[in-house]
Formats: sequence, structure tokens, C-alpha cells
Amino acid sequence: MNTLHIYAQDGPHDDAYIVGDHNSLVKLRDAINNLLGANNFCPTKNVKAEMMASDGEGYDLHIILSEDENDKLSLPYTNELFEDQGEGAIWPWSLIKGKQAK
Repeated sequence: MNTLHIYAQDGPHDDAYIVGDHNSLVKLRDAINNLLGANNFCPTKNVKAEMMASDGEGYDLHIILSEDENDKLSLPYTNELFEDQGEGAIWPWSLIKGKQAK
């Protein structure tokens, strides 16, 4: 079915998980290899891989190379208690040219 699930951290020090079947993990690997090999480590570049959850719903997975802004990136936690309220925090979608804010 080519499924890939990404489970984010709920809060600091929690584990994160990427779980997928063979084909989806190969697709993820190929997208990362494409990003690192094709873009010469330029932090404004990204790749998109079409993935699917086990319920059959598709989604786009954006993989972004960011080396300069990492200390300003918004926190990735899903629990509201740890949600990033920092002024000037950079959200991942803002690193993709032409992508609208959420």
C-alpha cells in the first residue's frame, strides 16, 4: 500500500517515529538522497514526496534542507503546552518558496 506514518514528539525529550513499509521508506530515502545530491546544500531547497497513510489518504511530505535557520525554527512539539510562541519563530512551510502559511 506504500504507507508512511510520521509521529511527532508530544513534548521535549519524547521519542519521534517514522514507520513505513519497504516501498515508502525507499521513497523517503530517495527523496533525501535527491535533496542532498542535487541541491548542493542550499538551505532554500526542498523536495516533496507523495505518501499515504494507512487509511488510504494521501499527503505530501516536504523534506527541507535548512542549515542557517535551525536555531530559529519553531519547536516541533504537538502538545499545546509546548507549542512555540516565540516571536520570529520560523515554521517549516515558510521555508518552501510559494507555500502559504498555515
